[in-house]
Amino acid sequence: MSARAPAPADFDGLALGRLTWIGLIVAALGWALMICEATMADVLARASRAPTLHGDLVAVAQGLIGSGFGLAIVGALQSGFGTLNRFFEAVLMRSTQRAGGSPAAVPVAPAAGRERRPYRTLADGSVEVETIVGTRRFASMQEAAEFI
Repeated sequence: MSARAPAPADFDGLALGRLTWIGLIVAALGWALMICEATMADVLARASRAPTLHGDLVAVAQGLIGSGFGLAIVGALQSGFGTLNRFFEAVLMRSTQRAGGSPAAVPVAPAAGRERRPYRTLADGSVEVETIVGTRRFASMQEAAEFI
């Protein structure tokens, strides 16, 4: 039973960017201002004069909440697309490493037959000829010449 839990540095599943955390803090400050304003309004309502900052504090709190959530969303998108970008770079690296061992392509010969259609002879002896409707593969050069 020597299995140990992974260290916190090993787990990167819920890593949020700095911008996301700043946005969440700004939204939390907006909510705190909204709650404090509600209690302040109760205290000021008992006072002799009417509260004058009620509407202004609510608007500022709403602005902080909206801006904070907006920053959090932008930060989450930024870190998400960064992760996606790193994933695709890793996939491209692996595919280029695998493609490095592939055989070189056979160069296209200049012409074939009377119609001067370009063709390519493949390693297995088959022939690819460019036709009007696209590239067509034939088993041999004679079959390609009969088609043309």
